[in-house]
Amino acid sequence: MSGKELMLDFLTYAFLIFLICFCIVFFIAGNRVEMVSDFIKSLFPLAIFAVFFLIKTKFSRYEFKKRSKENDPDITLRLTYVDKLLGDLITFSLPILIIAIALFFKGKVDFVDIIQASAAFLVMYLWEKRLFNKE
Repeated sequence: MSGKELMLDFLTYAFLIFLICFCIVFFIAGNRVEMVSDFIKSLFPLAIFAVFFLIKTKFSRYEFKKRSKENDPDITLRLTYVDKLLGDLITFSLPILIIAIALFFKGKVDFVDIIQASAAFLVMYLWEKRLFNKE
């Protein structure tokens, strides 16, 4: 390792130790344990998706190693125009579904619901545009 890398590692570890100490002092000594408890409870749904992502990544890595041994790591997709239309249908109906779910459970649509629907639409639209621009 070079001197730059050692210094960068040292600064990273020093920052991590500082961050841990700051959190201990701020939350425990500052008597904010309930805030930590609420934060951990709010992270639970994210943890479920993280576990699913890790499982999916494990299977994908296994498949990639298997395909690399066979000298065929590329994936070739043959999509038809019907697939593109189906993708458009899903892309444009996902925000409507998100708003309908919010309307069903809360009885009204908030600004946050509109932001979530817009974010989902934007992600789906950009992904579909990237995927079909490769043709």
